[in-house]
Amino acid sequence: MTHFSHDQEPPVEDESDPEEILIRRIRQMSPDMQRRAVEILESLMDREGTPAKRHLSLTWAGGLRNLREKYTSLELERLASQWRS
Repeated sequence: MTHFSHDQEPPVEDESDPEEILIRRIRQMSPDMQRRAVEILESLMDREGTPAKRHLSLTWAGGLRNLREKYTSLELERLASQWRS
């Protein structure tokens, strides 16, 4: 931690920088509160990678109607399996 003499003013911190705000506030916490903050941050990070649940849209229904004569349902099932892998 940097100490300043009385004739020097500490640098003005950028209040718009979330990283700096977090660091400054974490340093002010007790060790127990720091551990809790880490748990909360980890929980937030876990949620970030999880996509929000969405309802299934059926706007595509009937979109392959023109392929009905070209493929059987079994062939389409195999193609869909290949596309997913």
